[in-house]
Amino acid sequence: MDRETVDRTMKALRANGYAVTHLDKRDEVRAYLESVMKEGSSCAVGGSVSLDDCDVLSLLRCGSYEFYDRYEEGVDVEEVFRKSFSADYYLASANAITEKGELMFIDGRGNRVAAITYGPKKVFLIVSVNKICSNLKEAWLRCKTIACPKNAKRLNKDTFCAKNGRCINTEFNDDDLLNRGVRGCKNTICSYTAIMSRQMVKDRIEVILVNEECGY
Repeated sequence: MDRETVDRTMKALRANGYAVTHLDKRDEVRAYLESVMKEGSSCAVGGSVSLDDCDVLSLLRCGSYEFYDRYEEGVDVEEVFRKSFSADYYLASANAITEKGELMFIDGRGNRVAAITYGPKKVFLIVSVNKICSNLKEAWLRCKTIACPKNAKRLNKDTFCAKNGRCINTEFNDDDLLNRGVRGCKNTICSYTAIMSRQMVKDRIEVILVNEECGY
């Protein structure tokens, strides 16, 4: 991604109320988070390959934080999801960002978008610059042809996109835009689509843009 596009996107994000940090390498993410997150604070995460790629989970499990770990063996996942809303820090990623500073998320259960939107005191979104799209149409297409198919395959879901690498419906028009693909794919993980145009509580959500590719 060229620097002019990244700079334009960061400017738009800040104008929309988001804090923005720009890092060159994904192995810088852990060190940055460690420098800004207070020891002893409670933390939770949304499902994210980006967090794995940036070694964030190992930081949260190091003993310096009270980590509500959704991946811990035998844990009550529903209870973890509920506790996440009261966490000091919530860490996740976005499926796409537009150059106008809009964020797009597509969820199966909705726990990620719910926590990002409201609840935790501070949200960190670790997002590779390769997720930047020029507008919402391109963002939606990115989700339906890259992010969602790869996530469905990773989760071993029996969906059209996991088998074919794209959504059953990739047309973009005003006729039944979101629901058409869902009706044609009974095992879809695309239940909740959230588009955030701005953050009312300034800087509550911080977007960490990483030049190196991470996540889907």
